[in-house]
Formats: sequence, structure tokens, C-alpha cells
Amino acid sequence: ATSKIGRKSGRMKRFFIAIDVPEKARRAAAAHIDVLRRAFPRSRVGWERPEKLHITLKFLGDLNDEQVVGLRQTVGKVVRQSEKFTVTIAGTGSFPPGGHPRILWLGAEDDGTLETIAARLEDELAESGFSREKRPFSPHITIARVREPRSSGELASLHTQTPIESVAFEVHEIVVYESKPQPSGSVYSTIANYPLR
Repeated sequence: ATSKIGRKSGRMKRFFIAIDVPEKARRAAAAHIDVLRRAFPRSRVGWERPEKLHITLKFLGDLNDEQVVGLRQTVGKVVRQSEKFTVTIAGTGSFPPGGHPRILWLGAEDDGTLETIAARLEDELAESGFSREKRPFSPHITIARVREPRSSGELASLHTQTPIESVAFEVHEIVVYESKPQPSGSVYSTIANYPLR
């Protein structure tokens, strides 16, 4: 989703709002990824690096500097209304849920706070002129992007049938990231951290 706000001249940058995951969750994800990679070493899959794992709350796309200022103000407003909560990384799945899988993910479960914060962000950002996300919010951690979906059925089956270590952690902040494309894959830079109450 990109902003409808009129863009001024200048280099556009790509942003998203997310929740970072701690090292113990990264290790569990990395172990799961390793099982899949060893089983399908020749599959054309873009495996996500453990240090980049996160739960996306809102993808903004390309923004200019003026839009980033508005984004930061809006995120700050939403976070001030939110308290710390616990998320558990558990379960596996793929997108789309039917048909040829393109994305492999790990589930993110909580008491509903993730959905509440995501909905508040959608509403507040929409008031500021940003486009609404057309798909329903589904909290998850992307671990792989399948480049040959038609031949990925066995990989997706192993992914969904392999148990992952359940990891619970406290979410204490929301982060705005800039995504910078590189030949070896995108690099994420933290633009702002917003502590929860």
C-alpha cells in the first residue's frame, strides 16, 4: 500500500512498520529453515536471513521525506495508546492458502493486541492520506519466498508438517524500518523506535 499524498521531488524511500523478534525466536526460525534447506537444496527459494525476521504491521511502500514525517507522528500517536503484550511464535503456513505457495511463514499468536494495533494504524494512516491494505491482517513471520511456486508443493508440505519450537516473548516497542534494495537482497534500517506503555 502506498500513500495517496502528493509527492514532492526527491528520492523515494521504502518503509514499513513492524515488530522486531528476539534472538530466541530467530534461533528457532533458523533451525526450522535449516531443516527445509537441507531437504530441498536445489529449490529456487529466497530464504529470509534470521537477523531480518519481523512481524509486519503495515507496509507503506515508497515515501518522500514529508510523508515520513507524517508517518512518524501517526505511529507515535497509536503507540501511546498501546501497552506491552506477549506474542508466541507457533505454527506454520503458506500464502496463498490455496493453490501454489509463494510465501512460507511462521505464525504469530497473541491476545488480539496485534490486530488491534494494526487496525489503529490502518485507521490513523488512512486519515493522513495513506492507502488502506486490501488484504485482511494476518500476523506472521515470513521465512521464505518461493521463486518456482508450481514445483513447491513438497517443500510447503514439509514446512507445514514440521513442528517449530514455540517461543513466547514480550513486545515492548514498535519499529519503523526503511527497506533499502541491494544486489544481495534488501537491507533494513531502523528509522524510529516507539516504546509501548
